Amino acid sequence: MRYHFRLIEIESEAKKGSTFRLTIPLRSVNRKENPASRTITTLQTFGHRYHVLVAEDNPVNQLVLEQILYKFELNVTKATNGKEAFDLALKNKFYLILMDMQMPEMDGMQSTRMLREHGVLVPIIAFTANAYQDDRNACLESGMNDFVTKPVDLDALNTVLKKYLKA
Repeated sequence: MRYHFRLIEIESEAKKGSTFRLTIPLRSVNRKENPASRTITTLQTFGHRYHVLVAEDNPVNQLVLEQILYKFELNVTKATNGKEAFDLALKNKFYLILMDMQMPEMDGMQSTRMLREHGVLVPIIAFTANAYQDDRNACLESGMNDFVTKPVDLDALNTVLKKYLKA
């Protein structure tokens, strides 16, 4: 038996199995008109001289950010909540902390306030999907130095890293 739908073709034979084919028509895209094709500035690399703390509760976001930071040649330690980030930052020397706003146990703003109260002056960058101006203001008022939104914008991250870390 053979069935043919617009984009899906199915062949099936009793006691032998089935084959499915999916056809997706694509059209060419003019790269000049496609904003996704714009090039970013050259990524700054830091030669693995700097240790960065990533405070992020979502394991997928954690992995993506870790892989991106490796491309910048940065060493990464991960925390899964604000309390863990606070504890790690008190015990280790980090050159930069990327802090999610919303995490379990302790959010990023509370963790930042406590770090500042304990004299930790390392740059803390909000790294969050909360992109409203009120969110940005709340992060800065909690003691964070800067703000980068998710999903990762390599240009913005590149700019922030160059601003707070010496090449």
